[in-house]
Amino acid sequence: MLTPVLETERLILRPPAAGDEKPLFEAIFRDGDVCRYTGYSPHRDIGETERFLRDELARISRDDHYIWCYEQKTEGELVGFGGVMRSPVRGRFELGFFTAKRFWGRGYTQEAAEAMLRFASETLGIREFTAKHAVGNTASGWVLKALGFGFRRRTTITKLNGSRSFDAMEYGLRIK
Repeated sequence: MLTPVLETERLILRPPAAGDEKPLFEAIFRDGDVCRYTGYSPHRDIGETERFLRDELARISRDDHYIWCYEQKTEGELVGFGGVMRSPVRGRFELGFFTAKRFWGRGYTQEAAEAMLRFASETLGIREFTAKHAVGNTASGWVLKALGFGFRRRTTITKLNGSRSFDAMEYGLRIK
């Protein structure tokens, strides 16, 4: 199944598309604060975001990779990027998200994540999810707890380029 468009009270979640490179670069991937506690280092130029998006678009046709750009309904402005995808290491579906700094603290991340989880559980029948956040990223921890995730174990997150590793908390959610 292809990633569908989802809607919440304030957001439209839509599959990423060619043309999203600039807003993703400007709002998410060039911001060191947004990328600080993730597996991604800030992108040095839009070319890195173009390569990232090309790779994501290649994966989106698989039945184990569902990602969205989430935008404000009223303004159409990019708020964030995230999804649920099968972890190649653990074989479980993992929830992940990035939210542009100017939208932090407004509840958009939780609203988008609730829609992603609802789709995955109700449409795809997925009942078990994992997620993790860097210990220093307490805001993501609050979002995961608000979504019903429970702590599983301490772990680490390593930047994809190997430049840095940091302590992390892994959480799990089982939907009945």
